[in-house]
Amino acid sequence: TTGLASGIADDGNGRASDEQLMLRAYHRAEKKQVTLVIANYLMLFMGFIALSAEIQSRLPGWMEWVQQNYDSVQNCATDRDALIDCLSNGDFSGLVASFLLWATQSAAAKRIFLFGFDTPKKLWTVVYEALVTAVCWGTSYLFIRRGLNPN
Repeated sequence: TTGLASGIADDGNGRASDEQLMLRAYHRAEKKQVTLVIANYLMLFMGFIALSAEIQSRLPGWMEWVQQNYDSVQNCATDRDALIDCLSNGDFSGLVASFLLWATQSAAAKRIFLFGFDTPKKLWTVVYEALVTAVCWGTSYLFIRRGLNPN
């Protein structure tokens, strides 16, 4: 289509001016850039959620390892000579493990990793519902607000 049917005024010969064509190409490129930026941030957000849920799901296995190191701390803390023997053997993992055990056993740490939800399943349910809501809202915005009312 040419002229008013395509939304671009023609120069009388059925062709759009160069300025109008460049403006149209600019708007197309701008829309593509906005879409890519939104998709990038969405993937970053989903990756962050997945990483956090994965850490929380692997915690039991890590906690077993930490518990072994915590027992090492208990063995090293029996008296001064035992502590010096452990440190001379290079057994610092038990000292670090005691802090990690304390941090991951607390209810606050679990809430932080799961953004306040009780289980990873509840977290993913909320993320899924939010994505469905965002897609529905975005689709209605594009078609109703922009499509039916282009001005």
